[in-house]
Amino acid sequence: MTNRMVRFPDEDLEDVKRLAGLYGVKYDDFILWAVHQAMGKPTDPYITFMMALEKSIRQQYNITDFPPDVTRRIFKNIEETTELRYQYESITGSGDERAKVNRKIGAMVAMLLEAETAGRSEHIDGELIQSHAMLLPKSTMM
Repeated sequence: MTNRMVRFPDEDLEDVKRLAGLYGVKYDDFILWAVHQAMGKPTDPYITFMMALEKSIRQQYNITDFPPDVTRRIFKNIEETTELRYQYESITGSGDERAKVNRKIGAMVAMLLEAETAGRSEHIDGELIQSHAMLLPKSTMM
């Protein structure tokens, strides 16, 4: 791979860094994903999934009003939505990889909703996750 310098306006680079952090990837991987997307080349399925999931979360929840078990509900939505489930299954193979992706999804949920952790759930059987953080809007944690 050849290294080249590419210049971005500061505000665009900050947006790229923010999104990359939200999705749990390096910002240069996110930039490469965007270039491939623009060129019609195959893209990283993980980033594609996380973008689709972000859109779904933003459509269903807002930062001032969500249930403490919002993370569990989001995983249930992944299970029940054919396209999200397909994408999820395609990026999670072994138990270790699934756990890694699940942690990144949980972190994204908390960041998107600007939530505070208020504890952990009990063990869950028969779902994509075994437990999750209980989240509250930041304004209720005072």
